[in-house]
Amino acid sequence: MERAIGEVGHKICSKKAPFANLANIIYEKELVKILLLQYPSLDLSTTSQLKASKHIYAPQNQIKFLKRERKNDPEFQLYLQAICLWLEIDFDVELAIERWGKIQLPGGTLLRSRLSEMRGKHPSRSARYFEADSRNGKPVFGEALAFF
Repeated sequence: MERAIGEVGHKICSKKAPFANLANIIYEKELVKILLLQYPSLDLSTTSQLKASKHIYAPQNQIKFLKRERKNDPEFQLYLQAICLWLEIDFDVELAIERWGKIQLPGGTLLRSRLSEMRGKHPSRSARYFEADSRNGKPVFGEALAFF
């Protein structure tokens, strides 16, 4: 919220009617967002970033598995079933996998997982929610649970 106030606060020029000016700025910003959702080709900043960035996902903060977690945790079993389904293999409790708490995305953004944020000291701001493009071009919103 403070970041949004800082971005918009510098754009207010009217001393006579600052709230009307603020409303117009917010309306214009949201209108641009809607247009970019409808016509993604208009967004020049993301296309130049994609060309310049490397398509490497760098995992960080490895989280080790506990023996009791691997055998008794139903949430972990669900994750493992989803991984086996995605790999198109039979369910294997002893599947050799690694778990990570954070991942560096190609654009330079750091995406944390719920697992990482719930361990130890809680962060002041959450970074586990994300927006991605689906195959049909519409945005999909999600929460990163863990990275395997």
